[in-house]
Amino acid sequence: MIHILHTADLHLGKVIYEHSLIEDQKKVLAFLKDILKKANAAKDPYSALVISGDIYDRSIPNPEAISLFDSFLTEVKKENPELALFLHPGNHDSAARLSYASELLKNQNIHIATKFSDSLKATLLKKGEERLAVFQIPFLTAGFLHGQEGSEKRRSQEEMISFVIEKIQAEKEALEIKEGLEKNSLPSLLSAHLFTLGGSESDSERTIVGTAEYVNAKLFSPFTYTALGHLHKSQKVFENDSAAVYYSGAPIAYSFGEGDKSFLSVSIDTEKNKIASIKKIPIEPLRKMTQLEGSFSDFFSKDRFDAHREEYLEIKLKDANLIENPMQLLRSKFPYLLSINQSYALSKQEGSSLLTERKEVLEKKNSFADILNLFIKDVDTSLDENEVEKLLSLATSIEKEKQEKEIQ
Repeated sequence: MIHILHTADLHLGKVIYEHSLIEDQKKVLAFLKDILKKANAAKDPYSALVISGDIYDRSIPNPEAISLFDSFLTEVKKENPELALFLHPGNHDSAARLSYASELLKNQNIHIATKFSDSLKATLLKKGEERLAVFQIPFLTAGFLHGQEGSEKRRSQEEMISFVIEKIQAEKEALEIKEGLEKNSLPSLLSAHLFTLGGSESDSERTIVGTAEYVNAKLFSPFTYTALGHLHKSQKVFENDSAAVYYSGAPIAYSFGEGDKSFLSVSIDTEKNKIASIKKIPIEPLRKMTQLEGSFSDFFSKDRFDAHREEYLEIKLKDANLIENPMQLLRSKFPYLLSINQSYALSKQEGSSLLTERKEVLEKKNSFADILNLFIKDVDTSLDENEVEKLLSLATSIEKEKQEKEIQ
């Protein structure tokens, strides 16, 4: 039995709503190292860690992200010298930058595939008498197949992927002959970064326009396990008795509503050339991403949502009137508030009645009490009529006293 740990879409250096997630990513990578350590302690180690693209969030990653991944690779290899690491670019990565020192790293059993020729190089994992051939296909950009005979009319993602898989199958057959194995008897793993038909998307993937960029999952039938990246939700795409295609999903939620996160632990029965088990290893995030609904006063004046103070929040306000500067007011209580939604108030405005009312009050130089009354409508609808009346009466008295002093 050969064990593989599958993840993807680390997006190191990611910033959402102007907030860096580097501390969240440090925790995830530390947890990943802990999984490998525990497997070693249980005398049932992983043979490989597969990262299926989008290591970084930008083609030019920031220095902190580069340093984090460098430290991660160094520590993983120090603690797991026999572990093979496989990684390749996703659509966010720069293939040229990711390939830096790839030949040197290959000597450390770290395999980085960034170009067509890399895709055809099988890495043969060995565990006793067991064998598993590993192939990688980087994210296919225009020109990836340039100069390859027979690829001239391969334009779409599916056509290009199909061409590469045809070449990989030929390489796999040659490897089986070299190893003295029967045809199609060598278990294999393919890692790639792409859209598949039937995959469930979330808000945080970089959209590729057009259905021509979707790939039919049945193309991956020749491989025992296909480890995919790009879609951020962990999900099974296709599985039968001889092949399985899975997205590991991103280990961190990069948008609200992505759901729970996990790594995939894949065990391959090499004797039977089939999947023995695929298990999700749940990831406890540094902070959950939570969507909440309520009135402004529910958040500002009450303790109803206090249990969520340390979470990343998107708040949908249910007030009928727009609140001025709600982000600034609520962040003192909810420091990880990322987004405010006031669509309910906007939908309640018929025409521009509220804006018109504000404009009229200011242009006509109405009394301080009139301005205060409008302010109360905007900010706190929980006050009853008696409380509002008392405030307006006090405002009228203050304004009257001020006028009398000016006359004197």
